[in-house]
Amino acid sequence: MLHRSKFYTLPQDIVLQSSRLEANCYGEGLPTPTYHWVITYTDGSVLMLNDSITLEDGRRVDISNAPFFGLIIHCLELSPSMASDSGNYSCVATNRLGSSVFGPTITVYGK
Repeated sequence: MLHRSKFYTLPQDIVLQSSRLEANCYGEGLPTPTYHWVITYTDGSVLMLNDSITLEDGRRVDISNAPFFGLIIHCLELSPSMASDSGNYSCVATNRLGSSVFGPTITVYGK
């Protein structure tokens, strides 16, 4: 039986500036979905990520997958965080039946 992707997240919605920002999700679907991240910053700019990247300022955004009780958790990590990293961190799961989007709004507070 085929079914659309559905989501579960492990949210972290408040981050202290200079600490590690982390967003995680896991989902299921048949056929098995593929995943990517879409970050919509509070200034309106958007960043789409399928893989780890180095930002213009030299900071690294790491995308990884980790096993968790028979599921795969899709992880996004950025360190050190800055107030400008605040925004909506959406995990997108897609299979041939469609896409599902879910993710927390993360706010980075200064020290």
